[in-house]
Amino acid sequence: MKERLYDILNEEKIHEIVPFLQQLTAEEKQALVPTIKKMDREINKIIMTKNSYHTAGSVNQHSIIDIASFICMDQKSFGKNYWSLFRNIEQTEKILEWGCPDWFSDFINDSIDAEFTAFNYQNILGWTEKGYIQPKPELLGHHLSNYPTDLDLYPETLNTHFWYLCEYPSKSLPFQKEWFPLVQKLVTEQKIERKRFLKECLLASNRNFNKNVTGWFMDAFTALKPTEDELIDLQDELMAGLASVQSKAVNTILIHLKKIVGNSAFKSDEFAHYLPNLLSLEVKTVVMGSLTLTEKIFQHKKINPEILGLALTSAFVSKDDGIQSKAAKIILKYIPPSEMIKESLSHYSDNILTNVRTLLETYIEEKPQELEAIVSEKVFLTTEENKVTVLESFEDLMFFLPLAIEDPYSHHCDVALCGFARFANDVNEESVKLIEPVFLKACKTIAKWEVPYLNVLLCNVIINYGLNLLEKYPIQLKNLDKIYEKTSSEEAARETYSNYQKKLGAITEVGAGSPVMKAFKELAIYIYEKIKAGDSVPLLFAITHAPCWISPVTLVEKLEIYQNKNIEPHHLDMQLALQRCALDNTAEALQLAEQRLKGEYKDLLLFFFGKNTEPKGKFEHPAWWMTAGFTRSPETTFKEFSSFGYNTIPVEFFLECTNGKPLTVRKIHIIRLS
Repeated sequence: MKERLYDILNEEKIHEIVPFLQQLTAEEKQALVPTIKKMDREINKIIMTKNSYHTAGSVNQHSIIDIASFICMDQKSFGKNYWSLFRNIEQTEKILEWGCPDWFSDFINDSIDAEFTAFNYQNILGWTEKGYIQPKPELLGHHLSNYPTDLDLYPETLNTHFWYLCEYPSKSLPFQKEWFPLVQKLVTEQKIERKRFLKECLLASNRNFNKNVTGWFMDAFTALKPTEDELIDLQDELMAGLASVQSKAVNTILIHLKKIVGNSAFKSDEFAHYLPNLLSLEVKTVVMGSLTLTEKIFQHKKINPEILGLALTSAFVSKDDGIQSKAAKIILKYIPPSEMIKESLSHYSDNILTNVRTLLETYIEEKPQELEAIVSEKVFLTTEENKVTVLESFEDLMFFLPLAIEDPYSHHCDVALCGFARFANDVNEESVKLIEPVFLKACKTIAKWEVPYLNVLLCNVIINYGLNLLEKYPIQLKNLDKIYEKTSSEEAARETYSNYQKKLGAITEVGAGSPVMKAFKELAIYIYEKIKAGDSVPLLFAITHAPCWISPVTLVEKLEIYQNKNIEPHHLDMQLALQRCALDNTAEALQLAEQRLKGEYKDLLLFFFGKNTEPKGKFEHPAWWMTAGFTRSPETTFKEFSSFGYNTIPVEFFLECTNGKPLTVRKIHIIRLS
């Protein structure tokens, strides 16, 4: 079976693919799916030439795979290919006659989300008639929007589907120039009910269409020149449209409301309900139009002035002189200075411009402002409120890793790496299944062209960890091999580009273009080696408090673990931990260090936490001391460090300062004796 399919593909025997597929059972078709996917990857590999590039497969080979995929795959595997298979619509019709998949109807209904399709409204009607699909209103409205021809061929087009177009239009509707004159013609010929279409145009204002589609319906409404009686009948829809997020819709509706403001049936009280929101908008044309309509209401109708007056005060949220002046003149002319109006205006007192305040002096009561006493409170960098998540198990780690992949530059990455060091080996035959979705997300992330460097490292740690687990649990993790193979093939295709930097593989082989990248790569290698060795001793650099701090007490407690196990911290792990340590409240940590630590650890922290103003002790690790010195006292040069060999390096290479405070929260400083 596989050999026969390869023969058809390699020899480009496109006329034989359909007969071959017709003779297969459902089980045989399903068994061919992995082979078809593999073939698809092979023919889609990019071949670079001197002046251009193309895929490895020919047009016929792509057609063969498209047909085989359509017949053998389920909808999820086939994906959203709305173009290739349907380029030859006659061929597709023949395939559907004997091999219409049971998912075809759902597939076509989902095509409203596709950027391009090679089928149209008439194809959909034909497939519906033959029973291949059961179209949803959204599908019919979307595709009819793109097909403004032959509307009389099917009676349901104008009777039913046209109204679906009004409710579910395609985004391309405004760009189909034929529709606008066509609708006017259909209304004139009474093939489309005029009043219903006018109503649908107004309803479009609040249907979350984009501005182009909404604008099309507004223009269509205006072009039909609704009469005063029609506007009165549609008053509820007109008023509701005032809440639209599209300024074109609101402006259009305001224009038409002005035409009926003198009619006794005009609902001025309902308009007053919408007025505060209209006057609070940032679109000046909407605000000015609303003020003009408000003034016309006062001119034509006898109403309680406070109903509109209270709403009118919302205009002073704007600092535009034209808006405030127009609102003030309306208030002065039509609204008495009652207590309610004065109270309402007082809410905007600080925003009213000086020249307008003069006009409204009888409406504004000046009240002395009382200043609240400001009590300053010292806020520490490490409190209960800003503690970061603490992972407690392997399961916690697996659920947390996707968050770290999504947000690699936050503390989530630290928490994830710390959790890896602690729980990577706490896995069994049941819990190991949790790695598959994490592995898939890591592969999908690293397969992108542009990936943040921390993401590259974190995803590689996850992927290499998953591959190691695959060797131990091949049955539970059988899908990992397929996921990795697909990601590897995509990576291999990109490596043909000279400027592509390798992202996938052993962590030691991942590219690193800058000193900071090299430092984080070294840390990633160190963490991965800890995982392989089953070393669960905690990392020092993982922060304990957002956004970027380590509790000094936690640092002491972790160093005690290293001391008791007689393990020396990794030099970068130690340096980064010192840089992130919060030094604003070290009393408890200092006492703990004196009680529990000894030797260089104790001497280092007594200096770092400020008890010893000068460094004292045996300097076995110059990089630790140097980091502690410039983190604690960035402007001080300690003579005790003069023999370390760093005196020839400019201070800018070690730290950045603002008003004497080091900005070392996430930056890594590589300090090693050469």
